[in-house]
Parts: sequence; C-alpha cells; structure tokens
Amino acid sequence: IPLGEDGPDLDRLELSMRRLQLGWGSAQLSASGTASDSLDLDLLLSVPDLGLASSDFSGFLEGRSHLSGSREDPEIEISLAAGDVVGESVRISEVSLSGIVQALPGGEVDVQARISDLALGEQTIDSVSVRVAGTIDGHEVFGGIRGDAGELELRAFGGVAERRWTGTLNGLDVRVDPMGSWYLSDPVTASFSPDGAELGRACWRSDPANICLEGGWQAEGSSSMQLSIRNLTPDRFQGSLPEGWSAEGSLSADVAGALQSGGSPTARLRAQLTSGLLRYPTATGPRELASLEAEFEAGLDSQGASAQFSTSTGTGVEGEGIAVSGEIALPDFTGDAETIRSQTLQGSMTARINDFSVVQAVAPDLGPVGGELSADVSISGTVESPQLVGEARFSGGTLDLPRAGLELRSIEMIARGRGSEGIELEGGLQSGSGFLSFQGEVPVSPTADAPARFTLRGSRVQAVALPEVEVWVSPDLEISAAPEAIRVTGEVGIPVTRVELSEIPASAVRASPDVVFVGDSPSGPGPVPDLDLSVRVALGDSVFFQGFGFSAQPTGSLLVSTGPGSTMTGTGEIALTNGRYRAYGQDLTMDRGRILFAGGPVENPGLDIRASRTARDGVVAGLQVDGTLGRPEVSIFSEPAMMESEALAYIVLGRPLGTASTSEGNQVANAAASLGIRGGNVLANRIGQRFGLSEVQVEAEDGIEEASLVAGKYLSPRLYVSYGVGLFEPISTFRLRYLLSSRWTLTAESGRAAGADLLYEIERGR
Repeated sequence: IPLGEDGPDLDRLELSMRRLQLGWGSAQLSASGTASDSLDLDLLLSVPDLGLASSDFSGFLEGRSHLSGSREDPEIEISLAAGDVVGESVRISEVSLSGIVQALPGGEVDVQARISDLALGEQTIDSVSVRVAGTIDGHEVFGGIRGDAGELELRAFGGVAERRWTGTLNGLDVRVDPMGSWYLSDPVTASFSPDGAELGRACWRSDPANICLEGGWQAEGSSSMQLSIRNLTPDRFQGSLPEGWSAEGSLSADVAGALQSGGSPTARLRAQLTSGLLRYPTATGPRELASLEAEFEAGLDSQGASAQFSTSTGTGVEGEGIAVSGEIALPDFTGDAETIRSQTLQGSMTARINDFSVVQAVAPDLGPVGGELSADVSISGTVESPQLVGEARFSGGTLDLPRAGLELRSIEMIARGRGSEGIELEGGLQSGSGFLSFQGEVPVSPTADAPARFTLRGSRVQAVALPEVEVWVSPDLEISAAPEAIRVTGEVGIPVTRVELSEIPASAVRASPDVVFVGDSPSGPGPVPDLDLSVRVALGDSVFFQGFGFSAQPTGSLLVSTGPGSTMTGTGEIALTNGRYRAYGQDLTMDRGRILFAGGPVENPGLDIRASRTARDGVVAGLQVDGTLGRPEVSIFSEPAMMESEALAYIVLGRPLGTASTSEGNQVANAAASLGIRGGNVLANRIGQRFGLSEVQVEAEDGIEEASLVAGKYLSPRLYVSYGVGLFEPISTFRLRYLLSSRWTLTAESGRAAGADLLYEIERGR
C-alpha cells in the first residue's frame, strides 16, 4: 500500500489476491483477483441461513460481483439472489438482482431487479420489478408492481448528475381497487436526491374524475404539497356497499400543506359532496336520502387548528331529512402531536334529524324507527376532558322489535351538557301498558371515585310479547360505570309471565364445550370493564310455564351476583307450585319442586323435585330428582316400598308388572332406559326377564342420540335373534347370530343398513 504525505495513496494502490476467504458460521465471503491500473476482481457471498444475523429472519442469500476495466473507467457486474425470506411481518419468496454498471458519466447501465411473492403484514404483492437501461446520464426506467390491491406501471427517462436524478415521468398508471384504473395525462418532470425531491404537476384521469398532485421536499429548507380531486363519483365504491345499496354524487377536494425551515407546518383541506343520493332497502320498501350535500373544511396555521362541517339531506317526503353542522377549533395547536391531549377546545354543533330509515337498513332486525332528534351544543375544555353545554333531545320516538314482538312508543331522551359538571341524562319509553324511565349523570372524565351513574325504573313493562312467551318486568336498578368496572345493583321484579312452548328454542341449546368457532378470539378492540353484579330477581304470583308435558307456577327470588372471573352465581330458591308432568300417557303430580341456588354457577342449580301418581289400589309411585341441573340423579320410590321394576310399572301402567302384556312390558323397559336412571340397563334387563327375554339393554355406541332399546332371545343354543328400537330416532334394527361351529359364526343385520358377515375366531393361550 503506497503512502503519501496524507496517508495511503489509493490512486497508486496495487492489490493481488490468489484467494481471500472470510467465514462467519455457515456464511462465507471470498475474494480473488487483482486491482491496479487494470481491474480484475471477483467477490463471492454465500449466506445459507439469514437467521445467523438475526433470529427474527430465515432464508438464504447468494451473490457474485466482478470488477473490471481500469482504475479511471471501472465496470461492475453484479448478480444477487435470495429466497424463502421470512421475518416478523414480511415474507419474500424470491429476490433477484443482476446487471452491469459503468460508474463514470456516459458509462453503460443495464440493471434489473425482481421480487416475487412479497407479503407485508396482511398485504400480499405478487411481484415488484425494475429495470434501468442506458447510460448514467441518460437512461430509461421501467417498473411495475402487481398485487391483490391493484397494479402500478412506471415509465421514465432521465439521468444522474451531481448525485441528483432528473428526468421525466412518461407514464405512471395505477389500478387500485375499488378506485379503478388511473392514467397519467401528460409527462411530468421530476428530480430526486438525498437532499430533496421535486414533482411537477402530475394529473391522473379516470373519467369523469381526475386527481392532480405536485410538490417538493427539501431535507434542509421548505417543503410543500398540493393535491386536488375533481368529480370523484361514489359508484367506484359500489362493491364495498351492502347488498341493495347504491350511491350517486360528485366529490371534490383540495389539500395543501407546507413546512418552512425551522417553522410550524401549515395545512388546508376542503372537501365537498354535491348532488348526492343514497338508496338502501328497508323492511317497508326501498328508501333514499336525496339532495345529499356535505362540506368539510379544516386548516392548520399559526392561529391553531380548526374544522367546520355541514351536511343536509332529504327523503323526497316534505319535512323529512337530516341537517347537521358544526365547528371545532384548537387555537393553541401548532402541529405537535405530543401536546394534542392538553389542547384547548372551542366549538359548537347543531342537528335536526327526523328520518331514521337508514337505521332500519343497517339493522334489519329492527322495525321502523320514528321520532325527531334536535341538538344545539357548545364545546369547550380540552381534548382530553371536553365539556359540553347545551341540549340534545329525541322526542316522539317509536321503535318496533319484531323478534321480541315489542312495539316501543313514546320514546323520549334528553341529554343536557352541564360544562365541567358533565352530562345529565333522562328519558323513558312505553312498552305495553308499562312505562320505563331512566336518569343518569356522566362526569367529564369518569373514574372509579367519580363514575357515571344511572337509574332504571319501571312498572309492568312488557319485555317479550311473542305467541309462546309473554314477559312483564318491573326493574329498579342502580348502575355505576367507570373505565375499569361496571356495577349493577337493585331488583328486577317479574310480576307476570306466560310461557307455553311446544319445542325448545334454538337459542336455548348450549353448544358443546368441544365446539370451537374459527376466528373466535377472547381479545377484543380494548380492555373490557369488570362487571360487578348484585341483582335480586323476584318472581310474582302470575308466572306460569307449560311445555313438553310439564306445567308449573314458579315462585320465589334469586340473588344474581358475579364472582371470581366474572362467573355468574345465584343465591336463593325457586319453588315450583301446582306442578304436573305428563309422560307415557300418565299424569304425575309434583309433590315437591325446588330449584336451589347456593352461591354456585347460576346455570347449574341444585334440584329437589318429587313427582308421583296414585294407582287405583292406593299404591303411590313416583320419581325423585336430586343432584344438579348439569348432572341430575333420578330415582324411583313407592309407598309401600317395592322393587324398582314394580314401582316403575305403577308409574307407567298404574298397576303391577305381573298384569302387563308383552307390549306393555316393553313400554316399561323403554321408560327405564329413557329416564336415564342409574343402573337403568340392569332394571330394563330385569323387566325383560320377567317376559322371557334373554337380554334387554340400552345401546348407545355413537352417542346418546343414537341410543336404542334392544331386546334379544336365544331361540336355540346356536341361534340368537334381537330387535332394537331407537329411543330418539324412529329406527328399527333386526340382528341374527348363528353359531356354525366352535370357530365359525354367521351374523346378519337389517336396519339403517343391511349386511352379513362370516366370522372366524382363534383363541390363544389355552
């Protein structure tokens, strides 16, 4: 290495390497060749595992570079390949880079690069390609991006001088869903360097709309940007609208921003929607918001930030429509995002809305919504703690809830802003002949020490009005809410209820614990407040249930609370009076019926139920149900005491088993199995032996739904036949088994399917 007065003299450097190799784990870098007045130098790079550099990545990298020419006119040939690159939020299937560069002005350039199957988070890009061909000071650039979201094609011509690229964008065509395809109207001048960038006025057109952009950026100096949008129509977004919705209109907007060196940013936005029309379906027919006009304007300068908006619509019906306007200002804001929460607020809002048909379109389970909303509110305080002064009132409201059979009327709601004292709420509604009222106070910033407080009171308010279920409630609840927890206390009286069911509603059937919903996640958009519940539910004297052969009048009360882990627990007792149960053509009278809640999960109370019938000869026989709702335990009793099979015969037939016919005996055996009595197979078999059967049992190989009662008998020492009847499905099965010899057996079956088998048996170890 030659040395000069100021150190190594690179202009006279001469280098000769037979082979230089550096290694780091499995990665290898090798060099060979000479570098003097003439250049002939090769570099090879091999990284089989990118995880060597960072555990967050995997994949491989291979590269080769050849330096040739002279010291004054060097030429670089390079090729690079990478693949299977996987990082925390990126995935790349393949990367390739190749080309030749002569670094001096006028030198040849021909470089091309391609990336295939690129994933950034949830966004997938099929390919990214770039090619630069020509010379350093005059070359063409071709580029393209293809992906699920759209496509981009670039065509440009320019050159590099003094570390700045200057040229012309001849084409920059974009297709972005759902915005459609946009084409650059005319060539645009542009320049780029590490110190700044400039873009002349570039306009893209997609009839009838056009978008224009121009601006410049300087690393040290002023920067500016202007964007304009004209005649952008909502039909471009038709695919994003719900089925049956459509929109018309014209959107125009202007955006300008600037940043002076050492100064605060300035910005201005103005957007306007004209001749708007929104059509949507409702249960009562299609509706539309016509004459939709909207304006929005916002600015940021030395006087702070401000925004104004207004919108108005009509429905084609005189007097109906929407009119909302408002303004907001942050007079001390200078663009520093870290101070936004403490900025002073000034503003106001007015509104008048008497058309709510769009609510029914968004929530089709609701019936027509009627009423009028008016508001006149001023805003002050800070962004973190806004204060409202004024009133918002909803009056003359009507709402139908078809799924619950309810018609809510006389809906009134008032919200009064009290400035630093927060918001005061009151209102009510009529359901059936009852009226529900509520009141509340919401602080500016609710906390655990100063939560939002509400009261909810009503008398005989109809909560369900369906043909099979009618429920009236009388709530008296106190609710306090803070970001960390919601507390509900009080009582809900149920004075009148009528339930007459012929089948169990689908919503009442709990899914198996084995069921997993794909995509279901316990995490939501944010932390969920804890629920502190302590509410007594009291049943009145007019509560009646009838269904599935059972009828009773529940009475009593239950304290519903939340325990550890927000488990709902219950304390109390529900008594079932005047209870009757009809099964197997017989009526059982409920002698005692209690549902016991002893502080455990509310969905699994204890049971103490006793039902019986009295036969003509004075024998009393019945069922005793103990245990819990999740695991009931059923036993048979009789007075006087007798064998379970005899007691069950009294329950089913009303007389002793010895007087029963064969078909009646099968009926008793079926009852023993289907009642789920502990040891039911033993009891059923005992009943079968009474009628000369070799075997009676319940089979449920594929689950309880497939359970069947099977009765079998040996017709001879070699021939066995059985007949099965489904307990829950109308399926009959006939089986035959014949012993041909000590090793060969013939079996046949006819039922859900038919077939026959010839079995050969081998026993070892005898």
